[in-house]
Amino acid sequence: MTILVATDSFKESMHSFEASKAIARGIQELDSSIHIETLPVSDGGEGSIDILEELSLGEVVSRSTVDAHHREIEAKFLLFKDKSTCWIELSQASGLWRINPTERDPNVGSTYGTGLLVNYALELGCTKIILSVGGSATHDLGLGIAEALGVEFFNSDDQNVRITGGTLGTVTRVSIRNLDPRIQQKKASLTILYDVTNPLLGPNGASKMYLSQKGANEETVEIFEKRTQRLVSVLKNVSDEAKDSAEGMGASGGVPYGLQVLMGAECQPAFDYFDELLEYERAVQSNDIILTGEGSIDKQTIHGKGPGRILQYAHRYQKPSIVFAGLIKDRELLEAHFPKTTFVSISPSAMDLIESIKRGPSLLQSATKKVLSTYIPKHGT
Repeated sequence: MTILVATDSFKESMHSFEASKAIARGIQELDSSIHIETLPVSDGGEGSIDILEELSLGEVVSRSTVDAHHREIEAKFLLFKDKSTCWIELSQASGLWRINPTERDPNVGSTYGTGLLVNYALELGCTKIILSVGGSATHDLGLGIAEALGVEFFNSDDQNVRITGGTLGTVTRVSIRNLDPRIQQKKASLTILYDVTNPLLGPNGASKMYLSQKGANEETVEIFEKRTQRLVSVLKNVSDEAKDSAEGMGASGGVPYGLQVLMGAECQPAFDYFDELLEYERAVQSNDIILTGEGSIDKQTIHGKGPGRILQYAHRYQKPSIVFAGLIKDRELLEAHFPKTTFVSISPSAMDLIESIKRGPSLLQSATKKVLSTYIPKHGT
């Protein structure tokens, strides 16, 4: 029997490699004769740089920048071996993980700190910048990034607007005249790898799908939806080539849409990059049982998240599969969408979140052994 272990990170608890090792230990405790293939999974969110570094594709560089609330921090990005290409992970500077749950507020947040990292990469001589988005604390359509690179925003009184989620609705004019010339003259390219396939607006858009986890209540969600609609009409004066309804435009608070308009960024799914690199489809096809997971599984998983894409391959090749997660929401929807999949929460109901995060690796190992002890006799070959 062969088992594929392909997990994403469990945020604040385990990176992808650590989670895979925990699952592998659980399998080996149960039956050491089982062949295990492990692959890290990333959709471009938190942990993607760690995977690239583990695969020895480049070196990590650290620089001073600011988080989503403009507080000084150190953040890292990866410089590939060719020295002309870099990978910047938006969650490094502008990630939700950096903001205390009691302080999360999309009105305050900005991606400006990520823009500073892009500028550092340009100063190092990078001519190809890959920006993976996911896990953001922000909803500013990437205007904070653009601001850090010279784009200017103005209100109805023609006064300069400093970008935050709360000031989006005041922007009435945009000037790209002072955009960094290396980008403006196409001496450097920007590729955005998005983690989810949601459009920018509507019931499956950035505001209504993701703002609640960034500290917004229902009223705030509606306010941001209207702000975003108004801002789209302003940005169309810069370029109407980008389509807000296109796949992925709603990722990380609309970063792909905003940067496609303002900086001519190319956009594609982050999972596809890692799929080409690590050959997930081949791995699913050649194993008997598929195990995947991440910290939280919910309806977002259907919209292009890494584990969801692994499950799509499992469904395509009719492979039985198990998903492990610290938290599972929308279970009925998920089970209907992935009928051959078993969803397993590794956190005991009586255990609080902090303790579950702390004990993540041991909980995942134990859950793997327990579930497979009854699962393999039914589904094994």
